[in-house]
Amino acid sequence: MTKHNLYYIASARLPTEKANGRQIVKMCGAFSGICGEVRLIIPSRVSHGQTEGFKDIYGFYGVGRNFNIKIIQTPDFLPLFRKIPFPALESVFFLLQENIFARRAVSCVKAEKSGIVFTRSRRVLKRLVSEKAYLSHRIVYECHRLTHRETAALLDVQDKTDMIVAITSALRDDMTASGIKADKILVCPDGADTDEARSAAIRAEHSDFRNGLEGKFLIGYAGSFSDWKGVITLIKAAEYLADDCRVLVAGGSRREFLKMIESEGIKEESGKIKYMGYLKPRDVFSFIKTCDLMAVPNSAKDTTFSRHSSPLKLFEAMACGVPVIGSDLPSISEIIRDGENGFLSEPDDPRALAEKIMRIKTDSGRLGKAAAAAKKESFLYSWRKRAGAILDSLGEGK
Repeated sequence: MTKHNLYYIASARLPTEKANGRQIVKMCGAFSGICGEVRLIIPSRVSHGQTEGFKDIYGFYGVGRNFNIKIIQTPDFLPLFRKIPFPALESVFFLLQENIFARRAVSCVKAEKSGIVFTRSRRVLKRLVSEKAYLSHRIVYECHRLTHRETAALLDVQDKTDMIVAITSALRDDMTASGIKADKILVCPDGADTDEARSAAIRAEHSDFRNGLEGKFLIGYAGSFSDWKGVITLIKAAEYLADDCRVLVAGGSRREFLKMIESEGIKEESGKIKYMGYLKPRDVFSFIKTCDLMAVPNSAKDTTFSRHSSPLKLFEAMACGVPVIGSDLPSISEIIRDGENGFLSEPDDPRALAEKIMRIKTDSGRLGKAAAAAKKESFLYSWRKRAGAILDSLGEGK
């Protein structure tokens, strides 16, 4: 079978500390070798803040150069609004720059005879469909949440889209309930780099994450401090943990961390909580491997994220053989079976979370069994396995 070229159009600022950047880059690497040439098409705008000025995308994410990157020159209006904050105008100009990128990126793909176009951008999808008469490419759209605008857009373009990838079963169910055709949808959760996880144990031995924490039971969290992530539930749970437990929080900035805990009347100096700073993508696995248990304490308060989010850290912890304790939500319980390949706890309940952690901690046999099962099952969720499933469903597999 002929291997078609694949073009991944991503409107995200890269490199970025956000998980979506890692997912995009890892999927490009996974498609490479299964498809023909793989080309990641991104805007020239760089991510501001911690990654501003960092040009080596491959190095930032620690991936091989087995796919090409095409940078589309695109205006960046956002720096202007940091100086002159006009919220109404900001949304207008943000939409303008997104549409400019979509138009230029699709024009770039049109120059190629055929292939597969993959995107997570709704604006890129709409542009692709509007140009469908001039494209012989197959169009794949990956959906991460179903808003009213997302639903309206998908209903409008689904007949001209070859596949819609839903990252959770609950997201697929919500799509079909909204009128999106079931035969267009493939459920494909996020994944992890199982090859990178294999070497994490070596790097973890030489990392300084455990310095000063020897002999402690470490519960890790890595990610943003968005409300729906539920990290504040884990931090509050620390109060009810034994003295030999430590909650390690990585991600965001120290200022954001302190603002979050101080708003809840919590002091970092309590001794059971330690802020680990921002994690570079290449350090994520080393951090996870250092921990005894990884927490994915997503909140149930945001029904969209509780049903539609497929947390990368869940799969990355599984790949490292580190058990996960996650919130008992549809998006997590479809992967984690309580007491078998991980653990589930009542969302938004610090005391219940702490009690579950203490039961796990004192049952080393149960902890080890869950770790082994998670490690074994992680290969079902590798990026390469995910890319292969998408191509097989398109009829483009081997």
